[in-house]
Amino acid sequence: MLQRIYTLFSSSTKRWKILQDHIHNITLKSLSQTCWENRIESVKAVRFQTSQIRYALFELAKVSDDPKIKSETDGLATYELKNFEFLLGMNIWYDILFADNSISKNSQSKDMCISKKNNKKT
Repeated sequence: MLQRIYTLFSSSTKRWKILQDHIHNITLKSLSQTCWENRIESVKAVRFQTSQIRYALFELAKVSDDPKIKSETDGLATYELKNFEFLLGMNIWYDILFADNSISKNSQSKDMCISKKNNKKT
């Protein structure tokens, strides 16, 4: 669903402008298959700005002449972004991705020293 929302807005500068008029803090990102940090940013944008994105979708449905776009935006805003399982999943997924990314960044720092402790029996 995150990729659908991103693709819907990013496929047109007019649509992107509608999105930008509604969200002010975190912009939508495409889901990356390889970069997990991009996934966090994608989830973060929707997790913290769900209602603003819904309003942008409603506005896009109002101004669009394309029935397919109207249907997709209305379905996303009315049903999918209000779905309890989706909202719960976004919170859980963000927390997991954030924790995983923090561990990954810490383990890659220059100060990180991982050593194998030698357990000798005497």
